[in-house]
This record gives sequence, C-alpha cells and structure tokens, in this order.
Amino acid sequence: MTEKMLSEQIKKINESTHLSETEKDRLISELLRQTTPQSGRLEFNPAGGYVLSFLFPPLGLFIGGHYLFRYGENGVKPGIICIVLTSVSLIVQLLLFKNMFRALLSGLSSLKIPEI
Repeated sequence: MTEKMLSEQIKKINESTHLSETEKDRLISELLRQTTPQSGRLEFNPAGGYVLSFLFPPLGLFIGGHYLFRYGENGVKPGIICIVLTSVSLIVQLLLFKNMFRALLSGLSSLKIPEI
C-alpha cells in the first residue's frame, strides 16, 4: 500500500461522521498496523564485526558498543568479543610498530652523511 493510499484511507476514516473518536483511533491504528512490516526478533551475524574489530581497532570499539546497546542481551557476547578483539589487535599493532620503529632508528643511526 502506497503512502498516498494510506493517507486517503486515514482521511476517509477521519471524515466519517457515524464513528466515534475511539472507533476512529482504533481503525486508524489497525490500518497502520497492517501496513507496517512486522518486525520480529532482530537477527544479526557478528562475524563481520569480529573481522572489522581485528583489522581496524578504533572501529571495533564502535561495533562492540553498537552490539551492546542495540541488541541488548543478545548482543552482550558479540559486543564483548569485538571489544576484546580490538584490544588484542591494538596490542599486536603497538608491538609491531615498536619493533618497526626500533629497526628504523637503528637503520638511520648507521647512515653516514657524506662531507662535501
């Protein structure tokens, strides 16, 4: 049902004189209930969130928080896993960066500037 048809039906219900206000409200709410999609239990697949949490650590904090706040009890485990993966990824990246930085500095210290 299109939005225009829905608004026309609501207008017809409101213009009808033989219905009381409570009946009008009930009919409109039933009409809206029929036209809106029924949302059941929210299904989600956290595997993509796990991968993003490990590959892009700052993004993992937002994904973990999203799971915790958006999905309630169903999102506690994926949210905590995302945050833990983010923490592990940050530690691994910091250790790698420390070693790379150390190698860079040792390589630069052995360079000799030629005298002119």
